[in-house]
Amino acid sequence: MDWIADIGDFWLHTLAWVTGLSLAFGVLAWLMPCNRGMYWWKNLRGAATDLIYWFFMPLLMRLGRALLLWAGIRLLFGGAGPQPLPVKQLPLWLQAILILLIQDVLLYGIHRLFHTRLGWKYHAIHHSPTVLDWMSTARFHPINHLLAFTVADVVVLLMGFSAEALVLLAPFNLIYSAMTHANLNWTFGPLRYVFASPVFHRWHHTTEKEGLNKNFASTFPFLDLLCGTFYMPPGKLPEQFGAGESDFPEDFLGQFLHPFHKFQHRGRWQVVAGSVLAFTVCTGMVLGIVQGQHHKKRDQHFNQGLAYFHRQEYDRALDEYTEAIRLDPAFAPAYANRASVYFNKGEMEQAIADCNRALELDPQLVLAYANRAGAYLNQGELDHAIADCARAIELDPQSSLAFANRGAAHLNKGDLDQAIADCTRALELDGGSALAFANRGAAYFNKGEFHRAIADCSQAIVHDPTLAMAYLNRAAAFLATGDSAGAIADCSHALHLNPGMARAYALRGTAFFNKGDDLAAIEDATEALRHDPKLTFVYGNRGLAYLRLGEVEKALQDFNQAIEQEPRLAIVYVYRGAVYLHKGNYSQAIADCSRAIELDPHLALAYWNRCLAYARQGDYQHAEADQKKALELDPALGQQ
Repeated sequence: MDWIADIGDFWLHTLAWVTGLSLAFGVLAWLMPCNRGMYWWKNLRGAATDLIYWFFMPLLMRLGRALLLWAGIRLLFGGAGPQPLPVKQLPLWLQAILILLIQDVLLYGIHRLFHTRLGWKYHAIHHSPTVLDWMSTARFHPINHLLAFTVADVVVLLMGFSAEALVLLAPFNLIYSAMTHANLNWTFGPLRYVFASPVFHRWHHTTEKEGLNKNFASTFPFLDLLCGTFYMPPGKLPEQFGAGESDFPEDFLGQFLHPFHKFQHRGRWQVVAGSVLAFTVCTGMVLGIVQGQHHKKRDQHFNQGLAYFHRQEYDRALDEYTEAIRLDPAFAPAYANRASVYFNKGEMEQAIADCNRALELDPQLVLAYANRAGAYLNQGELDHAIADCARAIELDPQSSLAFANRGAAHLNKGDLDQAIADCTRALELDGGSALAFANRGAAYFNKGEFHRAIADCSQAIVHDPTLAMAYLNRAAAFLATGDSAGAIADCSHALHLNPGMARAYALRGTAFFNKGDDLAAIEDATEALRHDPKLTFVYGNRGLAYLRLGEVEKALQDFNQAIEQEPRLAIVYVYRGAVYLHKGNYSQAIADCSRAIELDPHLALAYWNRCLAYARQGDYQHAEADQKKALELDPALGQQ
């Protein structure tokens, strides 16, 4: 029922304009009247009819404009979309001036056609007020309005002018048109040939013979000068107005039917129809205004939710979106945006539920698909995430969020090139997408392009200093390039933003180990495993720190746990082999190194440690062969 709210908002907006114009031109007409004593309140029945035109005609013409624009595109461009003049690149103010000129020329010609025998029966409604004042501005038969002003709007849109320029011009057109119809004695002096004045236009409305079929221009009288229809004698003012018919109907319904039938006598059915129309108008206005106010409250809460969300005040944003939903349970964007809040609070099931509800209400809502994809991604449902992103992109190929989320899904599936392509497209659409920079940085890291990873993660941090994932990904890249201090700083920052981030503890622990701080490494590894006991590599790292401290049994326990969780992790067998070597259990050391070589035949350290075990057993032949293979794979081992 959003259309009811739209009508209510339009009526409130129109009421404000009517009130303002009434006050302004009421005072001006009292001070500087063209025809003294001719005021709109002298004919209240006519004024009531004018109000119906003010409140209802623009609504009808919105539909007419949409239909004519669609028809124009179909007829002129085969429905493929207009290929207009290159005018949209012009500044809006310049577009507005050009539109004013083009439309005035067009309307001049159309206006003259409506003064012919075929057109007059429709245009006579506009000329019908005998008390001519600014209120008469909107009094046009729908067919007259459609074939004149609506056609003029559609023509300039098809020419390529922007709708924003028309919107910019609208207040000027409204005020200027009301001014030319107002009961004012203004002639504009030497500018009378340049700009239409109230006196100029009153001569057009007069029933006096010398003024008939004169002054057709809406804004620029020089068109009448060029065409020989200009008339504004100095020192003389028009006094009589109207359509020239003594029995011309004053009510809206009678005027609407006038071009088709001339009723000389009122029938009972017309009274009934008029009463029904009046009741419908009043009821519609009340319902529209009430609904409009209701939706305004909804929109206020919704917009406040957006503000809180961007400030990362998620609990407050949640309250505002929830209130917007309470006020309008069918408002799909509120559900989609509340899902964003739930996502950032880590409540993925609730985020998915809100997106599902949003899509029930509006199956074309791109944000709902993109947000649901993010929640699916967080739950590891990568295929569902990719499917939702694809649907979002199908609906809106400009959705940066959808490309960024699909890039993250491909990243987690190991399709690094596709991940980079999607994130790059996201950044083409939105160069400030921190999420896209962070995900592309992670993809570059997994491809071994560490410096590109650092550059992308740094950009992510510039655009969103609160994105913990960006610090974490950059820390991993710093660690890979040997910058342990940079890795520690970034992990600490990530943990400040998200104290429960297990991988940040794990990476910082590795960086501490590389710097030789085994106690700090063990402390961080323990904290990482407290948050996520399934981080297998952390057991391996902590085991190495224990081993370097001489706590062999604790090291062995960690390596055993790592192998139990991931039996195909070759390097951990090497680590455990080193423990057995330290304990003098050479057979078990050889067995572990052999298992590591089965899993990864290019693991130099496995050959080297097995070489040491063979040598201590006195098996120099096997030791020599392993030493040769280890140095072949990694000559640096010979320098240890």
